[in-house]
Amino acid sequence: LVLASHPDRPEAEEITRRFHGPDAASAAREGFNAVFAKQGIPEDIEVFDAAGKQVRGFTMTAAVSGLVVPERAPPKAGTARAIEFYHPEERNFFVTANSEEIALLDGGAIDGWQRTGQSFDVYTQSGAGAVPICRFYADTFAPDFAHMYVASGTECDTLRKNPDWKYEGIAFLMPLPAADGTCAAGHRPVYRLYNNGMDGAPSHRLTTRMLTRLEMIADDWTPEGAGPGVAMCSPL
Repeated sequence: LVLASHPDRPEAEEITRRFHGPDAASAAREGFNAVFAKQGIPEDIEVFDAAGKQVRGFTMTAAVSGLVVPERAPPKAGTARAIEFYHPEERNFFVTANSEEIALLDGGAIDGWQRTGQSFDVYTQSGAGAVPICRFYADTFAPDFAHMYVASGTECDTLRKNPDWKYEGIAFLMPLPAADGTCAAGHRPVYRLYNNGMDGAPSHRLTTRMLTRLEMIADDWTPEGAGPGVAMCSPL
């Protein structure tokens, strides 16, 4: 059973997770203690087996309040789930919807990466106004490194001309927000934040969680994108 806490907040408080499911071994995990980084009760949960496959049929109930947190449904047809990873030594975030990359990182093939517990859905095929999202990698800030995700078009073309950034291809497809940062019905905003080059290297983070956005801003990260800093829109 793989359940990730937020790795870069050591001051996080413990709460009790109570899981109930059809699998006896998983049900035996009732009372499993998890760490949350000042984010309180999550808006939904996902439970994974050791192979990284989602296990359905679980609910989570807060031990004190009795609040029930719903299980997150698997991605719909034509979409995939982008998983966020964090490298605590490099203080770097990475998002991928590629199942092979997810398996490598979950399996420890590349040292240092661990899930943050955050994810969002992406399109894997054209439609719904989705545009390609370019992925870039920078290793010119050694010993640090960075990834960046931008929509195809002017911003992608500009970065492809920048020798500091290596184009890695199309990560996934996503609709873009309106100028005021709003997303079309059936979608939620994905916020992008920039660390302003702190610690000598750029770092970006994508998140759908408003609370995470506010915490990053409090840590001197800058919103980037339309309106309040919306870079793209994720299908619900």
